Amino acid sequence: MSLKNILSILFLSLLIHPIYSQNSTKVYSSSGDYVEITVLGVDLIVTPTGGDCTFNRAEIDYKISFHNSSGTTISPITLYTLQGTIQCDNSIMSFSLPKGGGSGQTNTSTSGGHSFINGNCSGYNASFCTQVKIAISGVGIPYQTVSFNYSPLPVELIDFSAEIINNHASLTWTTAQETNNSHFEVFKKIGDEAWKQIGTVQGHGTSYANHTYNFKDFLTSTLTYYSIYQVDMDGSRNHIGYKTIVFHQKQNLNKPVLYPNPFTNEFTVTLPETYNKSTMIQVLNIEGKLQMSYTSKATENGKLTIEGSELAPGVYYIKIISGDNVFIGNLIKS
Repeated sequence: MSLKNILSILFLSLLIHPIYSQNSTKVYSSSGDYVEITVLGVDLIVTPTGGDCTFNRAEIDYKISFHNSSGTTISPITLYTLQGTIQCDNSIMSFSLPKGGGSGQTNTSTSGGHSFINGNCSGYNASFCTQVKIAISGVGIPYQTVSFNYSPLPVELIDFSAEIINNHASLTWTTAQETNNSHFEVFKKIGDEAWKQIGTVQGHGTSYANHTYNFKDFLTSTLTYYSIYQVDMDGSRNHIGYKTIVFHQKQNLNKPVLYPNPFTNEFTVTLPETYNKSTMIQVLNIEGKLQMSYTSKATENGKLTIEGSELAPGVYYIKIISGDNVFIGNLIKS
């Protein structure tokens, strides 16, 4: 269903489907499309106070995406409200989420503070956080609050990197500790295609030592996304991270590539060799109105970085003109 058709449906019946993992919820609109909201991690900001410890806010890692009824990623549904609260011990702290989707980190508002009396600041962590509530409304989504339980990830991830080695994507991640960790599932997404699982890496059950994992995948496309899920012994799945690989293999690059998507402050345009003249890049909003324009000569490595921090969150069309070459793609500003 097109965004135009979605916009024509106002505040009809809402379908709420069951929570599919411990830190996520899906909210369906009347059109059958849905918003997927995931809290990837929480860190309490703890301050020593005269031998004791106090926390009064938290950092929330989130991911928000939009999908049609078959699970394919779509342009954002127009949302009017997207606010959250999280309860950590006896404190309830609020936070805002970007209505245009994306992933990132946000801080909660300050609470009245809560003391942890034994002076061990490391004793306060995300295990004290128990419930997340999300207030949401939008086109086809009447205002309401949905809630889900928050549980810290059963693995503590201290590093996750991706690099290109001999035409392969090499994914490496390290855990500091693991609790009932059965295995990891590696997913791959090429361009706008659907995510597909491409491999499994065995975990270490319960362990308090550092463990480093590696997975290699042969690259066949200019732009490839990778995502890793951790799976408990009981089958529960938790998303722990994702990476984007841009593969500059000349014979595969015949059109511009835009990344990252979504972007926060800036995005990069990688141009093929045929775009060897002065290049104009136009950023248009969902209504086709020009928001910004940028002109540059061809660069040695074919890369142009565009500053977009002043753009409001949402979907944008990127029009690239170089000589007789015209390309139109889309990006999401989170």
